[in-house]
Amino acid sequence: MTTFTDRQAQTKASWILDDIKSLKGVTWAVVLSGDGLVVARCKDLDRDTADSISAAGAGYVSVAKALGQFGGGALRQCMAEYDKAMIMATAVAENSLLVVQYTHDGNVEVITNKVMSVAPNLAQELASKARTETPGGTGLGSGAAGQL
Repeated sequence: MTTFTDRQAQTKASWILDDIKSLKGVTWAVVLSGDGLVVARCKDLDRDTADSISAAGAGYVSVAKALGQFGGGALRQCMAEYDKAMIMATAVAENSLLVVQYTHDGNVEVITNKVMSVAPNLAQELASKARTETPGGTGLGSGAAGQL
């Protein structure tokens, strides 16, 4: 396996996100860390908007995870429908997730299949560790891959 620098990994991830963005109806795609930081974004999404999406996406997934404790089990994917669009959040690596917005004229089956097929590629490039408290400061721990 080729080892990429952080910048190379982000560039490759952006290319993958642009591929998702090219599907009919997809308006944007962002990979974020579990604590709401932008890891990668499609090229035509500005940084400020990506930051806002990432913060909101982390909150959205946090609520969905909390609801899972009432018998749902581990969270794998979230979807929300709005008047003008759908949002899908999918785990792609340890403590990283992909959030995609698409309009109702997009084909949910095509978009979901594409997201699920690229998730392993994103996982290889962009795995981020969950933060845990360690003596003397904040360190990195591990999360469960494949779960949000």
